[in-house]
Amino acid sequence: MNQQINQVLKELYPEKSGLIVTPGTELRAGVYLRQSTVNRQNYESVEEQLEFIRHRLSTAQVRSALFRECKIVIADDLVFSDRGKTGRVGREKYDAFKSAIQCGLFKIGLVFDLSRLTRELGSLLDAYDLAHAYNVETISVSEGISSHTEGARIHFIAKGMANEMYSESTSRQTKRGLELRAISGKSTGHNPYGYSSVYEDPNKPRDIREPHNKKIIINEEQAKIIGRIFELYDSSSVGVDGIAKILNAEGIPSASGRSWTGGSIRLILRQPKYIGIWIYGKTHIKRDSAKDRLIHVPRPQNEWIVKTYEHLRLIPQTLWDRIQVKFKQVEETRRNARNKPESIWGKSRGAANHLFTGTMQCGSCGGNFISMSGRHGGYFGCRNAYRRGTCQNRRLVQTEWVNTTFTGLIREWIDNPHSMERVCKTANERIKERLSVIPNQIREMLQELGKVQKALDNLVEYIVQGNASESVSASIARHEQRKKMLEAQLQNLKAREPNTPLLIPYAIKPMLINLDEILTKDVVQANAYFKGLFPEQVKMTLKNEGRSTFYEAAGRVNLTRLMRFATPINGAPTRIRTWDPLLSFLLLVSQAPKYGL
Repeated sequence: MNQQINQVLKELYPEKSGLIVTPGTELRAGVYLRQSTVNRQNYESVEEQLEFIRHRLSTAQVRSALFRECKIVIADDLVFSDRGKTGRVGREKYDAFKSAIQCGLFKIGLVFDLSRLTRELGSLLDAYDLAHAYNVETISVSEGISSHTEGARIHFIAKGMANEMYSESTSRQTKRGLELRAISGKSTGHNPYGYSSVYEDPNKPRDIREPHNKKIIINEEQAKIIGRIFELYDSSSVGVDGIAKILNAEGIPSASGRSWTGGSIRLILRQPKYIGIWIYGKTHIKRDSAKDRLIHVPRPQNEWIVKTYEHLRLIPQTLWDRIQVKFKQVEETRRNARNKPESIWGKSRGAANHLFTGTMQCGSCGGNFISMSGRHGGYFGCRNAYRRGTCQNRRLVQTEWVNTTFTGLIREWIDNPHSMERVCKTANERIKERLSVIPNQIREMLQELGKVQKALDNLVEYIVQGNASESVSASIARHEQRKKMLEAQLQNLKAREPNTPLLIPYAIKPMLINLDEILTKDVVQANAYFKGLFPEQVKMTLKNEGRSTFYEAAGRVNLTRLMRFATPINGAPTRIRTWDPLLSFLLLVSQAPKYGL
């Protein structure tokens, strides 16, 4: 009787039989390793952890609570390691390890100790719950803790609390050490452009227990650049963007090694350290649990450490005062002009002023094509070439040429029947793709129905042999109910099978947009539409053929943006544009003027 019951259970629930593992079977195990030192000292610790785990396995010191008589084998393709990762944020391999658990790639997960997973109590309990949700045993090899032993949750809580207390203690010690350095005038690792840090006694070897105390010194070469920036802003009408352009043209590297920007120049002109005022502790780092990332949180001003070092001053006080007065004047001008659209600081600042603003990019450097001049109807040019000086492409293209060429191309797409055929073909393919799951569901339903029918036949045969009972009758009733439900679902799926294409070009024709209506709209609204029409910026590449110089535009268009609405599936309103049939294009935009600004 038990044999027949087991046979019925196996036929009805074959997937459950996979949880029973024969003793002596080799089980593939996934391994997660983490070396958390940010400066990557002892970089080989990841390999040492893996070697330790392999040794414990080879000497039978790792026991599984779920699969006691099975042999655990580490799969090389299931070893996940994060090097130089501290905390929880940015650990890609840990996320991959958890994904492998959810996908059922292994039944046993090994770690050196639980702190390698996370030092946070809440996150460690999440790892425990994940292991139980997917029936994957997580084993801490060095600690001998398994997620599936009796009282394992208490062990995880205790280890999580201990690890979190250790992490907080380390954090407090680090903060205390940095505050001591700031109070004593040592480097805390936040030296701006113009300063460097060196060991107080470079000839003395540092003991491993000694802190990294470094003194701050002036970088003479960078200090000259700082002085020049202040003098340019004070003695000329050049703004922060103009200063950045001058420095980039001269090939002077910024603090990051990249190009200068107006924002970086503004930060320099507002940096109090250049007049000897050093402030430490204005913010501290916290983890935003909602977004799972680290953020800077302001600290009360009474907790700041403020020190004055006259020997580190780079800028005279009088020059600094003039610069700050000028900044206040600029801010006042902005505040007064904020509600005047015609002002560069008005409400329209940053808004599109042409139909195709923001739609094009330079083919040489990838920078945006922006409006560079208003004469002769206006010109577009590379922003990096004219505002930053980091691109050699200084050729302009007339705004009227761009408008005429692009709108003419759009009219051609609207009037071209091949465009509509392309939309219909893509849309119908997507519809069939979405509905293609129905035949698969029908096959699965038929297989399930066959299993239920076979189970019913076995139960009937069991009764015929004289083994009738109330439990068997109840089981037959349940299977009969299951059979009726499957037959009803099967009939519903067969009625939904697609037979013919759902869209034809003739049906799409009335749904086309009216381009003239869009062109008469507000420039900002029309510009937003054209940006949506091109899924990525159109690349403007400068070409030379003989004596002729011209721009060649290359890009892709989303043809379904030419439509309004459609109801392709069972009358449910759906935007065709979500199917995105993209069409590549290449065209000559215009002759490029030989002059620049």
